[in-house]
Order: sequence, then structure tokens, then C-alpha cells
Amino acid sequence: FDHRYPIGFKAEKQYFGHTFTMEIRQGKGHPLFLLTRDDGVVFTGPTPTYPWTQACLRSNSPGTRISGPLFFGFSDLLTQKLLRELDVADGVYVQQQKQQQRWRQQQQQ
Repeated sequence: FDHRYPIGFKAEKQYFGHTFTMEIRQGKGHPLFLLTRDDGVVFTGPTPTYPWTQACLRSNSPGTRISGPLFFGFSDLLTQKLLRELDVADGVYVQQQKQQQRWRQQQQQ
């Protein structure tokens, strides 16, 4: 799966009984996904799934299945269409599933 992630993205979502602010910032060679809970707790990672998984594990619903692109709103068909129209030079990363798997393997070592 290829997903485009716009650097500078910011949105809010209510889940697990909290309001979360989701952001995408420039990381070192990859986008950095930030999730800030309304009580100031911050979760970060190089994929959208990573911070949402951390938030889930610290919630009262640790068995919830997490899809970072879905939780960030990038699984919506209209959003996908609009993101495809953006140019990578405009601060949009195309992150492929293989890159995400490689990062996960590095974290497990």
C-alpha cells in the first residue's frame, strides 16, 4: 500500500475518552507522526499506526485494532484522491508498506 502523508497536517479526533491532536512533522528521512492527548501525553512514531497503537495500549481498550491511516483520516477515498494530486515536492511523503516493515524490524532488534 502506498500512502501520501502531508507534512504540516494537523487534525483532532476523539477516541478512548480523550481528544487527540494528530500532526505530521518532518522527521529524519521520513515523516514523524505525533499524537497529543488532551492531558499532554505525547505519542510519536515514523508511521501513523505507531502512535495510535501506543495510545491504545495506554487506554482502557488495549485490544482495539488500530489502523493508523484510518485513524489519521487517510483511508477516506476523497482524501486519498486529493493527496494524490499533491506533489511530493510540496512536502508530501509517499510511504510504502515495505519501508514501514523495515522500520518495524529495526525496532525489534
